[in-house]
Amino acid sequence: MVLVLVVVSACATTRSAWDFRRELLATEAMADRRQYAEAIEGYESLAERAEREDDLHYLRYRIAYMYEQLGDLEEALARYEAMYRNPTGSYDDYAARAMVRTARIIDREYGDRDEARRLWVGTVRTFPNTNFAEDAYRELKRDYRDRGMIPELIELLSGLHAELQNTEIADNIVYDIGRMLHEDLDECEEAIEMYRLLTIRFQRSSLVDDALWHIGRCYRALGDIDREYAHLLSFVDGRELSIILADYNYTYYNPSYKRLAEIHEERGELRDAIAIYRRFQRTFPLSLDNDDMQYLIMRHQLTLGEPEEAVRSYRLLVREWPESRYVRRGEQLLRDAGVEP
Repeated sequence: MVLVLVVVSACATTRSAWDFRRELLATEAMADRRQYAEAIEGYESLAERAEREDDLHYLRYRIAYMYEQLGDLEEALARYEAMYRNPTGSYDDYAARAMVRTARIIDREYGDRDEARRLWVGTVRTFPNTNFAEDAYRELKRDYRDRGMIPELIELLSGLHAELQNTEIADNIVYDIGRMLHEDLDECEEAIEMYRLLTIRFQRSSLVDDALWHIGRCYRALGDIDREYAHLLSFVDGRELSIILADYNYTYYNPSYKRLAEIHEERGELRDAIAIYRRFQRTFPLSLDNDDMQYLIMRHQLTLGEPEEAVRSYRLLVREWPESRYVRRGEQLLRDAGVEP
């Protein structure tokens, strides 16, 4: 059956298609050798015979790029512009890439930052569902930040979000507005609103956990430790699916647990802090932070006047994590407290 499928697949590929791919590889090799003029001829010839639209878009981009490499910036810009002014849609990666390259040339070669900025905004607005929109977006943020124009950037991004709220870049925009309100302008109440919008509106975003963590930071900055604690507890409760999936890659799990324990420590609630550390150990038995937490448990037990419990915790540390640097520290901790390990 496999042999039949291979034969059928081979037969389905026409001689012209094989020739096209072979010539494309040869032309790419010329470009790699910096034979840009020859590569342009090869790409032009291939463009005349391209049967697939994606091939044609790629070839047009490569031709423009070859002109850029040759130093013929006017020709390169003209060809890039033809691409981004006639895109196939908001997912047209080559058109978006052409617009980003145009902005780069305008900025670096002609020194026209205003026009480059207009092109960056245009890329985000016109091609928000492409990878290159993120490149333009990053340049845009850097430009405003370099000029110290954070309020103006927030205003710009707020307007873009209103237009692009159903696109793939929308969650980044909401998150960045929240971070700037929080960390640059110290407007935590408004930042929490943006973080919450992200967690509600973009539940599948990779930035949700980041936003949830920063909400806790905002409550702390506002002096509302009770709400911070309740929020972080809700966060870890909602993420313990990891124990089922064996996925420990949530960036903010460890700091959330540690902060919960820290709040109990600040309040003098050492038994509750121990309970948090032990909960983490039960939930994530393979975590590399478990020996750290075991040591902290020992310290709290000694402070509570429970040397026998501290010794039991130390022996568990030795048994479960014999290579840990906390084995030696734990032994010294007990001896300093006048307790035999």
